[in-house]
Amino acid sequence: MVNSVLSDLAPIIFCMFVGTWSDKFGRKPFLILCLTGFVLSTLINTLIIHFEYVSPWWFVISNIPSSLTGGFTTLLMVISAYLTDVTDDNNRMIRLAIFEAFFALASILGNLSSSYLLYATSYEWIYIIATSFLVLSLLYTIFFIPESRKDIIPFSMKELINTINLKDIIKESFKKRENNTRPYIVTILVFYFVYQMSIGEISVTTLFLRKKLHWTLTKITTVNSVTSVGNVFGALFGTYILYKWLKIKEIYVCLLSFVLLSVSDILRALAFNDYYIYISYVFHIIYVLPILMLKTLMSFMLPPEDMGKIFALMYIIVTFDHMVFSIFYPLIYNATLDINSGIYNYFTLGIHVLVTIFSFVLTRFNFPRYLPPEGEEEKKKYSIQDGNKPTRKISIAVNGIDILAINEKRPIGRPSLELPDPRRLSQNPSIF
Repeated sequence: MVNSVLSDLAPIIFCMFVGTWSDKFGRKPFLILCLTGFVLSTLINTLIIHFEYVSPWWFVISNIPSSLTGGFTTLLMVISAYLTDVTDDNNRMIRLAIFEAFFALASILGNLSSSYLLYATSYEWIYIIATSFLVLSLLYTIFFIPESRKDIIPFSMKELINTINLKDIIKESFKKRENNTRPYIVTILVFYFVYQMSIGEISVTTLFLRKKLHWTLTKITTVNSVTSVGNVFGALFGTYILYKWLKIKEIYVCLLSFVLLSVSDILRALAFNDYYIYISYVFHIIYVLPILMLKTLMSFMLPPEDMGKIFALMYIIVTFDHMVFSIFYPLIYNATLDINSGIYNYFTLGIHVLVTIFSFVLTRFNFPRYLPPEGEEEKKKYSIQDGNKPTRKISIAVNGIDILAINEKRPIGRPSLELPDPRRLSQNPSIF
Protein backbone atom coordinates (compact mmCIF):
# COMPACT_ATOMS: atom_id res chain seq x y z
CA MET A 1 0.00 0.00 0.00
CA VAL A 2 2.78 2.42 0.97
CA ASN A 3 4.73 1.46 -2.14
CA SER A 4 1.67 2.04 -4.32
CA VAL A 5 0.97 5.46 -2.83
CA LEU A 6 4.63 6.43 -3.20
CA SER A 7 4.64 5.27 -6.84
CA ASP A 8 1.51 7.28 -7.69
CA LEU A 9 1.47 10.33 -5.43
CA ALA A 10 5.10 11.50 -5.71
CA PRO A 11 5.10 11.46 -9.55
CA ILE A 12 1.83 13.44 -9.58
CA ILE A 13 3.41 16.21 -7.51
CA PHE A 14 6.64 16.14 -9.52
CA CYS A 15 4.80 16.10 -12.86
CA MET A 16 2.95 19.30 -11.95
CA PHE A 17 6.20 21.24 -12.21
CA VAL A 18 8.10 19.26 -14.85
CA GLY A 19 5.63 20.35 -17.52
CA THR A 20 6.57 24.00 -16.97
CA TRP A 21 10.25 23.23 -16.41
CA SER A 22 10.56 21.24 -19.63
CA ASP A 23 8.95 24.10 -21.56
CA LYS A 24 11.59 26.46 -20.17
CA PHE A 25 14.74 24.33 -19.85
CA GLY A 26 14.13 21.69 -22.52
CA ARG A 27 12.89 18.10 -22.62
CA LYS A 28 16.20 16.24 -22.60
CA PRO A 29 17.32 17.09 -19.01
CA PHE A 30 14.12 15.56 -17.63
CA LEU A 31 14.37 12.48 -19.83
CA ILE A 32 17.83 11.96 -18.34
CA LEU A 33 16.55 12.66 -14.81
CA CYS A 34 13.71 10.11 -15.05
CA LEU A 35 15.96 7.40 -16.50
CA THR A 36 18.58 8.08 -13.82
CA GLY A 37 15.93 7.51 -11.15
CA PHE A 38 14.98 4.16 -12.71
CA VAL A 39 18.64 3.12 -12.91
CA LEU A 40 19.17 3.91 -9.22
CA SER A 41 15.99 2.07 -8.17
CA THR A 42 16.81 -1.10 -10.10
CA LEU A 43 20.41 -0.93 -8.90
CA ILE A 44 19.23 -0.81 -5.27
CA ASN A 45 16.89 -3.75 -5.96
CA THR A 46 19.82 -5.67 -7.44
CA LEU A 47 21.77 -5.15 -4.22
CA ILE A 48 18.81 -6.00 -1.97
CA ILE A 49 18.07 -9.26 -3.76
CA HIS A 50 21.48 -10.65 -2.77
CA PHE A 51 20.32 -10.90 0.86
CA GLU A 52 18.27 -13.95 1.76
CA TYR A 53 16.27 -12.36 4.57
CA VAL A 54 15.40 -8.70 4.12
CA SER A 55 12.59 -6.46 5.31
CA PRO A 56 9.95 -5.50 2.68
CA TRP A 57 10.57 -1.88 3.65
CA TRP A 58 13.86 -2.02 1.74
CA PHE A 59 11.87 -2.43 -1.47
CA VAL A 60 9.89 0.68 -0.55
CA ILE A 61 13.20 2.51 -0.11
CA SER A 62 14.42 1.27 -3.49
CA ASN A 63 11.36 2.84 -5.09
CA ILE A 64 12.19 6.31 -3.75
CA PRO A 65 14.70 7.40 -6.48
CA SER A 66 12.36 6.60 -9.37
CA SER A 67 9.37 8.15 -7.57
CA LEU A 68 11.17 11.38 -6.67
CA THR A 69 12.41 11.78 -10.25
CA GLY A 70 8.93 11.45 -11.69
CA GLY A 71 8.50 7.76 -12.46
CA PHE A 72 6.69 6.56 -15.57
CA THR A 73 4.15 9.38 -15.29
CA THR A 74 6.75 12.08 -15.89
CA LEU A 75 8.77 10.00 -18.36
CA LEU A 76 5.76 9.39 -20.62
CA MET A 77 4.70 13.02 -20.33
CA VAL A 78 8.12 14.31 -21.41
CA ILE A 79 8.31 11.79 -24.28
CA SER A 80 4.87 12.89 -25.51
CA ALA A 81 5.93 16.54 -25.37
CA TYR A 82 9.19 15.67 -27.15
CA LEU A 83 7.31 13.91 -29.97
CA THR A 84 5.02 16.91 -30.30
CA ASP A 85 8.06 19.19 -30.67
CA VAL A 86 9.71 17.16 -33.43
CA THR A 87 6.59 16.40 -35.50
CA ASP A 88 4.13 18.45 -37.52
CA ASP A 89 0.39 18.21 -38.05
CA ASN A 90 0.80 15.68 -40.86
CA ASN A 91 2.85 13.02 -39.04
CA ARG A 92 2.26 13.70 -35.34
CA MET A 93 -0.56 11.20 -34.95
CA ILE A 94 1.46 8.49 -36.70
CA ARG A 95 4.51 9.06 -34.49
CA LEU A 96 2.43 8.98 -31.31
CA ALA A 97 0.79 5.74 -32.44
CA ILE A 98 4.17 4.17 -33.25
CA PHE A 99 5.46 5.18 -29.82
CA GLU A 100 2.44 3.59 -28.11
CA ALA A 101 2.94 0.46 -30.23
CA PHE A 102 6.61 0.09 -29.32
CA PHE A 103 5.86 0.78 -25.66
CA ALA A 104 3.21 -1.95 -25.63
CA LEU A 105 5.42 -4.42 -27.51
CA ALA A 106 8.27 -3.82 -25.06
CA SER A 107 5.91 -4.53 -22.16
CA ILE A 108 4.70 -7.72 -23.84
CA LEU A 109 8.23 -8.98 -24.52
CA GLY A 110 9.25 -8.18 -20.96
CA ASN A 111 6.28 -9.99 -19.44
CA LEU A 112 6.62 -13.05 -21.66
CA SER A 113 10.39 -13.41 -21.33
CA SER A 114 10.74 -12.64 -17.61
CA SER A 115 9.44 -16.00 -16.38
CA TYR A 116 11.69 -17.94 -18.78
CA LEU A 117 14.69 -15.84 -17.76
CA LEU A 118 13.89 -16.44 -14.10
CA TYR A 119 13.78 -20.22 -14.58
CA ALA A 120 16.99 -20.15 -16.63
CA THR A 121 18.94 -17.83 -14.33
CA SER A 122 18.01 -16.27 -10.96
CA TYR A 123 16.44 -13.20 -9.37
CA GLU A 124 19.83 -11.49 -9.33
CA TRP A 125 20.26 -11.87 -13.09
CA ILE A 126 16.75 -10.55 -13.73
CA TYR A 127 17.62 -7.30 -11.98
CA ILE A 128 21.08 -7.15 -13.54
CA ILE A 129 19.56 -7.45 -17.02
CA ALA A 130 16.93 -4.81 -16.20
CA THR A 131 19.59 -2.44 -14.87
CA SER A 132 21.74 -3.00 -17.96
CA PHE A 133 18.88 -2.10 -20.31
CA LEU A 134 18.12 1.04 -18.31
CA VAL A 135 21.78 2.09 -18.34
CA LEU A 136 21.85 1.62 -22.13
CA SER A 137 18.71 3.75 -22.43
CA LEU A 138 20.26 6.45 -20.28
CA LEU A 139 23.52 6.50 -22.28
CA TYR A 140 21.64 6.55 -25.58
CA THR A 141 19.56 9.50 -24.38
CA ILE A 142 22.63 11.42 -23.21
CA PHE A 143 24.73 10.95 -26.35
CA PHE A 144 22.28 10.47 -29.22
CA ILE A 145 18.96 12.18 -28.40
CA PRO A 146 19.07 15.89 -29.36
CA GLU A 147 17.18 18.59 -27.52
CA SER A 148 13.84 19.27 -29.20
CA ARG A 149 13.25 22.78 -27.87
CA LYS A 150 15.15 25.60 -29.58
CA ASP A 151 14.03 28.50 -27.41
CA ILE A 152 15.13 27.18 -24.01
CA ILE A 153 16.76 29.32 -21.35
CA PRO A 154 19.97 28.41 -19.47
CA PHE A 155 19.33 26.27 -16.42
CA SER A 156 19.64 28.00 -13.04
CA MET A 157 18.38 27.10 -9.59
CA LYS A 158 16.97 30.60 -9.18
CA GLU A 159 14.85 30.28 -12.31
CA LEU A 160 13.84 26.75 -11.30
CA ILE A 161 12.66 27.87 -7.86
CA ASN A 162 10.80 30.85 -9.34
CA THR A 163 8.62 28.48 -11.36
CA ILE A 164 7.61 26.37 -8.33
CA ASN A 165 4.22 28.00 -8.01
CA LEU A 166 1.29 25.66 -8.52
CA LYS A 167 -1.19 28.52 -8.80
CA ASP A 168 0.78 30.14 -11.63
CA ILE A 169 1.19 26.78 -13.40
CA ILE A 170 -2.57 26.14 -13.39
CA LYS A 171 -3.30 29.76 -14.30
CA GLU A 172 -0.86 29.60 -17.21
CA SER A 173 -2.36 26.34 -18.46
CA PHE A 174 -5.91 27.73 -18.46
CA LYS A 175 -5.21 31.29 -19.55
CA LYS A 176 -7.31 32.95 -22.24
CA ARG A 177 -6.06 32.20 -25.72
CA GLU A 178 -6.73 33.24 -29.28
CA ASN A 179 -9.69 31.71 -31.15
CA ASN A 180 -11.45 31.03 -27.84
CA THR A 181 -9.30 27.94 -27.30
CA ARG A 182 -9.58 27.73 -23.51
CA PRO A 183 -13.11 26.18 -23.34
CA TYR A 184 -12.00 23.46 -25.77
CA ILE A 185 -8.92 22.67 -23.68
CA VAL A 186 -10.98 22.40 -20.49
CA THR A 187 -13.55 20.26 -22.30
CA ILE A 188 -10.94 17.79 -23.54
CA LEU A 189 -9.34 17.55 -20.09
CA VAL A 190 -12.74 16.76 -18.52
CA PHE A 191 -13.41 14.31 -21.35
CA TYR A 192 -10.04 12.67 -20.70
CA PHE A 193 -10.68 12.46 -16.95
CA VAL A 194 -14.03 10.71 -17.40
CA TYR A 195 -12.66 8.25 -19.96
CA GLN A 196 -9.67 7.30 -17.81
CA MET A 197 -11.95 6.47 -14.87
CA SER A 198 -12.39 3.04 -16.47
CA ILE A 199 -8.68 2.30 -15.92
CA GLY A 200 -9.61 1.00 -12.47
CA GLU A 201 -11.21 -2.13 -13.94
CA ILE A 202 -7.72 -3.60 -14.37
CA SER A 203 -7.63 -4.20 -10.62
CA VAL A 204 -10.59 -6.62 -10.71
CA THR A 205 -10.53 -8.18 -14.19
CA THR A 206 -8.33 -11.09 -13.10
CA LEU A 207 -10.60 -11.76 -10.10
CA PHE A 208 -13.66 -11.69 -12.36
CA LEU A 209 -12.22 -14.15 -14.88
CA ARG A 210 -11.14 -16.57 -12.15
CA LYS A 211 -14.47 -16.38 -10.33
CA LYS A 212 -16.87 -16.31 -13.28
CA LEU A 213 -15.12 -18.51 -15.85
CA HIS A 214 -12.57 -20.33 -13.66
CA TRP A 215 -9.61 -19.21 -15.76
CA THR A 216 -6.11 -20.10 -14.56
CA LEU A 217 -3.42 -17.47 -14.11
CA THR A 218 -1.51 -18.96 -17.04
CA LYS A 219 -4.53 -18.59 -19.32
CA ILE A 220 -5.16 -15.04 -18.12
CA THR A 221 -1.51 -14.08 -18.75
CA THR A 222 -1.59 -15.59 -22.23
CA VAL A 223 -4.86 -13.87 -23.18
CA ASN A 224 -3.61 -10.55 -21.78
CA SER A 225 -0.43 -10.83 -23.87
CA VAL A 226 -2.42 -11.56 -27.02
CA THR A 227 -4.77 -8.69 -26.19
CA SER A 228 -1.82 -6.33 -25.76
CA VAL A 229 -0.58 -7.30 -29.22
CA GLY A 230 -4.11 -6.68 -30.48
CA ASN A 231 -4.08 -3.22 -28.89
CA VAL A 232 -0.90 -2.42 -30.83
CA PHE A 233 -2.51 -3.42 -34.12
CA GLY A 234 -5.70 -1.64 -33.13
CA ALA A 235 -3.81 1.61 -32.55
CA LEU A 236 -1.88 1.29 -35.82
CA PHE A 237 -4.98 0.27 -37.78
CA GLY A 238 -7.02 3.13 -36.39
CA THR A 239 -4.25 5.60 -37.07
CA TYR A 240 -3.37 4.57 -40.61
CA ILE A 241 -6.75 3.41 -41.93
CA LEU A 242 -9.31 5.56 -40.13
CA TYR A 243 -7.30 8.72 -39.52
CA LYS A 244 -4.62 8.86 -42.20
CA TRP A 245 -6.21 7.06 -45.14
CA LEU A 246 -9.95 7.67 -44.71
CA LYS A 247 -9.31 11.17 -43.26
CA ILE A 248 -11.82 10.72 -40.44
CA LYS A 249 -11.59 13.55 -37.92
CA GLU A 250 -10.22 12.93 -34.44
CA ILE A 251 -13.49 13.32 -32.57
CA TYR A 252 -15.30 10.93 -34.95
CA VAL A 253 -12.60 8.31 -34.36
CA CYS A 254 -13.21 8.77 -30.62
CA LEU A 255 -16.96 8.34 -31.15
CA LEU A 256 -16.47 5.09 -33.08
CA SER A 257 -14.02 3.80 -30.46
CA PHE A 258 -16.40 4.45 -27.57
CA VAL A 259 -19.25 2.65 -29.34
CA LEU A 260 -17.03 -0.43 -29.81
CA LEU A 261 -15.84 -0.25 -26.20
CA SER A 262 -19.46 -0.12 -25.02
CA VAL A 263 -20.19 -3.30 -26.99
CA SER A 264 -17.14 -4.90 -25.35
CA ASP A 265 -18.45 -3.97 -21.89
CA ILE A 266 -21.87 -5.50 -22.60
CA LEU A 267 -20.31 -8.77 -23.77
CA ARG A 268 -18.17 -9.05 -20.64
CA ALA A 269 -21.07 -8.21 -18.35
CA LEU A 270 -23.22 -10.94 -19.95
CA ALA A 271 -20.41 -13.49 -20.35
CA PHE A 272 -21.18 -17.07 -19.35
CA ASN A 273 -18.48 -18.77 -21.45
CA ASP A 274 -15.04 -17.98 -22.89
CA TYR A 275 -16.28 -16.88 -26.31
CA TYR A 276 -17.96 -13.79 -24.89
CA ILE A 277 -14.63 -12.68 -23.43
CA TYR A 278 -12.71 -13.40 -26.63
CA ILE A 279 -15.16 -11.39 -28.74
CA SER A 280 -15.17 -8.56 -26.19
CA TYR A 281 -11.39 -8.31 -26.44
CA VAL A 282 -11.69 -7.99 -30.23
CA PHE A 283 -13.86 -4.89 -29.76
CA HIS A 284 -11.51 -3.66 -27.03
CA ILE A 285 -8.38 -3.43 -29.22
CA ILE A 286 -9.09 0.22 -30.05
CA TYR A 287 -8.76 1.24 -26.38
CA VAL A 288 -5.66 3.38 -27.05
CA LEU A 289 -7.15 5.26 -30.03
CA PRO A 290 -9.18 7.87 -28.08
CA ILE A 291 -6.10 8.69 -25.98
CA LEU A 292 -4.04 9.32 -29.12
CA MET A 293 -6.81 11.39 -30.69
CA LEU A 294 -7.27 13.62 -27.64
CA LYS A 295 -3.51 14.21 -27.41
CA THR A 296 -3.45 15.09 -31.09
CA LEU A 297 -6.33 17.55 -30.69
CA MET A 298 -4.47 19.21 -27.82
CA SER A 299 -1.27 19.51 -29.87
CA PHE A 300 -3.18 21.18 -32.73
CA MET A 301 -4.67 23.84 -30.45
CA LEU A 302 -1.59 24.81 -28.43
CA PRO A 303 1.80 26.37 -29.16
CA PRO A 304 4.83 24.10 -28.56
CA GLU A 305 5.92 26.08 -25.49
CA ASP A 306 2.69 25.13 -23.68
CA MET A 307 2.54 21.45 -24.54
CA GLY A 308 4.62 20.37 -21.54
CA LYS A 309 2.15 21.93 -19.09
CA ILE A 310 -0.93 20.42 -20.75
CA PHE A 311 0.59 16.97 -21.20
CA ALA A 312 1.62 17.11 -17.55
CA LEU A 313 -2.01 17.73 -16.59
CA MET A 314 -3.15 14.84 -18.79
CA TYR A 315 -0.73 12.39 -17.19
CA ILE A 316 -1.63 13.67 -13.73
CA ILE A 317 -5.26 12.89 -14.59
CA VAL A 318 -4.32 9.34 -15.62
CA THR A 319 -2.33 8.72 -12.45
CA PHE A 320 -5.03 10.23 -10.24
CA ASP A 321 -7.75 8.12 -11.90
CA HIS A 322 -5.62 5.01 -11.52
CA MET A 323 -4.98 5.71 -7.85
CA VAL A 324 -8.62 6.47 -6.97
CA PHE A 325 -10.51 4.01 -9.15
CA SER A 326 -8.16 1.13 -8.42
CA ILE A 327 -9.70 1.39 -4.95
CA PHE A 328 -13.24 2.13 -6.14
CA TYR A 329 -13.58 -0.84 -8.51
CA PRO A 330 -12.68 -3.46 -5.85
CA LEU A 331 -15.33 -1.89 -3.60
CA ILE A 332 -17.95 -2.42 -6.32
CA TYR A 333 -16.68 -5.93 -7.03
CA ASN A 334 -16.72 -7.02 -3.38
CA ALA A 335 -20.14 -5.48 -2.75
CA THR A 336 -21.74 -7.32 -5.70
CA LEU A 337 -19.70 -10.54 -5.63
CA ASP A 338 -22.52 -12.67 -4.22
CA ILE A 339 -25.02 -11.29 -6.75
CA ASN A 340 -22.97 -11.18 -9.94
CA SER A 341 -19.20 -10.84 -10.15
CA GLY A 342 -19.51 -9.01 -13.49
CA ILE A 343 -21.66 -6.10 -12.32
CA TYR A 344 -18.62 -3.79 -12.30
CA ASN A 345 -18.69 -4.02 -16.12
CA TYR A 346 -21.94 -2.05 -16.10
CA PHE A 347 -20.15 0.78 -14.31
CA THR A 348 -17.50 0.76 -17.05
CA LEU A 349 -20.31 0.65 -19.62
CA GLY A 350 -21.83 3.75 -18.03
CA ILE A 351 -18.51 5.58 -18.39
CA HIS A 352 -18.18 4.62 -22.06
CA VAL A 353 -21.81 5.53 -22.83
CA LEU A 354 -21.26 8.91 -21.18
CA VAL A 355 -18.15 9.70 -23.24
CA THR A 356 -19.94 8.42 -26.36
CA ILE A 357 -22.66 11.02 -25.82
CA PHE A 358 -19.99 13.58 -24.96
CA SER A 359 -18.06 12.92 -28.18
CA PHE A 360 -21.27 12.99 -30.25
CA VAL A 361 -22.01 16.48 -28.92
CA LEU A 362 -18.44 17.58 -29.69
CA THR A 363 -18.83 16.55 -33.34
CA ARG A 364 -21.02 19.65 -33.70
CA PHE A 365 -18.06 21.93 -33.00
CA ASN A 366 -14.99 22.85 -35.02
CA PHE A 367 -11.88 22.74 -32.86
CA PRO A 368 -9.59 25.77 -33.35
CA ARG A 369 -6.01 25.31 -34.47
CA TYR A 370 -2.94 27.16 -33.33
CA LEU A 371 -1.34 29.26 -36.05
CA PRO A 372 2.26 30.28 -35.31
CA PRO A 373 3.15 33.96 -35.76
CA GLU A 374 4.64 34.94 -39.09
CA GLY A 375 8.02 35.43 -37.46
CA GLU A 376 8.12 31.79 -36.37
CA GLU A 377 7.34 30.62 -39.88
CA GLU A 378 10.11 32.80 -41.27
CA LYS A 379 12.63 31.40 -38.82
CA LYS A 380 12.33 28.01 -40.46
CA LYS A 381 13.58 29.53 -43.73
CA TYR A 382 16.79 30.85 -42.24
CA SER A 383 19.86 29.07 -41.01
CA ILE A 384 20.42 28.98 -37.26
CA GLN A 385 23.61 30.72 -36.19
CA ASP A 386 24.93 32.22 -32.98
CA GLY A 387 22.93 29.92 -30.74
CA ASN A 388 19.29 30.30 -31.60
CA LYS A 389 19.38 33.59 -33.54
CA PRO A 390 18.14 33.10 -37.11
CA THR A 391 20.29 34.74 -39.78
CA ARG A 392 19.77 35.30 -43.49
CA LYS A 393 22.13 36.66 -46.08
CA ILE A 394 21.09 39.20 -48.72
CA SER A 395 23.68 39.70 -51.44
CA ILE A 396 24.16 41.39 -54.82
CA ALA A 397 26.36 39.46 -57.22
CA VAL A 398 27.78 40.20 -60.65
CA ASN A 399 29.38 37.43 -62.71
CA GLY A 400 29.16 35.10 -59.72
CA ILE A 401 30.98 37.50 -57.34
CA ASP A 402 29.27 39.11 -54.33
CA ILE A 403 29.83 42.86 -54.50
CA LEU A 404 27.51 43.57 -51.55
CA ALA A 405 26.34 41.23 -48.78
CA ILE A 406 24.17 41.96 -45.75
CA ASN A 407 23.83 39.52 -42.86
CA GLU A 408 20.54 40.25 -41.13
CA LYS A 409 19.95 38.77 -37.68
CA ARG A 410 16.48 38.40 -36.33
CA PRO A 411 14.71 39.37 -34.19
CA ILE A 412 17.23 41.81 -32.75
CA GLY A 413 20.50 43.29 -33.89
CA ARG A 414 21.45 45.60 -36.75
CA PRO A 415 22.34 44.26 -40.18
CA SER A 416 26.07 43.80 -40.77
CA LEU A 417 27.59 44.99 -44.06
CA GLU A 418 30.16 42.85 -45.84
CA LEU A 419 32.28 44.30 -48.65
CA PRO A 420 33.75 42.09 -51.35
CA ASP A 421 37.31 40.79 -51.18
CA PRO A 422 39.54 43.30 -53.12
CA ARG A 423 41.70 40.43 -54.39
CA ARG A 424 38.71 38.84 -56.11
CA LEU A 425 37.68 42.20 -57.59
CA SER A 426 41.16 42.77 -58.98
CA GLN A 427 40.95 39.42 -60.75
CA ASN A 428 37.67 40.46 -62.44
CA PRO A 429 37.87 44.21 -63.27
CA SER A 430 35.25 43.74 -65.99
CA ILE A 431 32.43 43.82 -63.49
CA PHE A 432 32.79 47.61 -63.26
